[in-house]
Amino acid sequence: MDKLQVLFTPEQLKNISDQIIMMIHKEQELNESIEKKPYLKLNEFAEWTGFTKPTIRKFVKAGLPVAYVGNQKVYGKQTYINWLKAKEK
Repeated sequence: MDKLQVLFTPEQLKNISDQIIMMIHKEQELNESIEKKPYLKLNEFAEWTGFTKPTIRKFVKAGLPVAYVGNQKVYGKQTYINWLKAKEK
């Protein structure tokens, strides 16, 4: 297997490190934001549940209630939990 060596200056390494740290902080902020919201947009809801957007759409067709804010569908976290509990056997 061939090897490739990449050399960075100290300034470039610092820049890369700063970018990685900034990305981690943005991800943490997003996760904290999602945890605080009682209602989520589809992308957020998919991330929160761990299901794909097509699967969530199937859940809605199967009876998962959604709310509307204007034309925007929003998904209630507690509503989802209650819906799941009702499906338990």
